[in-house]
Amino acid sequence: KYKANINLVFSGRSDGKTFSGLSEIGLEEYEKSKHKDKFVYVRRQREDFTRGRGGFTFSGVNNAGKVKEITKGKWEKVLYRNSSFYLANFNEELDKDVTDIEPAGYAIPLSESYHLKSSNFDTVTNVILDEFISPQNIGYLVDEWTIWQNLQSTIIRQRDNVTFWLFGNTIDYLDNPYFLEMGLFEIVEKMGPGDLIVIDAESGLRIALEYAKV
Repeated sequence: KYKANINLVFSGRSDGKTFSGLSEIGLEEYEKSKHKDKFVYVRRQREDFTRGRGGFTFSGVNNAGKVKEITKGKWEKVLYRNSSFYLANFNEELDKDVTDIEPAGYAIPLSESYHLKSSNFDTVTNVILDEFISPQNIGYLVDEWTIWQNLQSTIIRQRDNVTFWLFGNTIDYLDNPYFLEMGLFEIVEKMGPGDLIVIDAESGLRIALEYAKV
């Protein structure tokens, strides 16, 4: 409704930020566009997608029946295959899952995003960065802000139709590079649950800060 280029949504744990992001921003927008507008789901480390973890990304959305609801029964789940997310159905005759031909979205570990500089993301219109606020005992990548900016540039290229969504928990936000580099720390410090602030930056970008209610 406020059409921000960058949306930072934060709150306490377990309030459904990731669930809503994957289902409403990822799948719903993909379905509304008739499979033209894809999404990218970003986590900090490669390990967030390896050893079966990638396959759990949409487990909550799948189990809640949201895929069937959003696709009006055409597809029943989203599966993770080769760093991509595919709509899929279980085929009883073949006794296996059968996926759509094209992926609905892509998984990118921020730590290895520099490998993607020559990749084409022209069909991506929504980018979700999950857990952008890292607990102090885990920390951030070295020069994470620059890495994130480079990934943004790789995805955007010369386009102006890409929206970025950053989701995080409010614990340990004092040293967050995203708040600090965007000059938002003092604003965030004064926010409370339910607050929404929209900022029109001098660069022409619109930034939305939302402290979601738990």
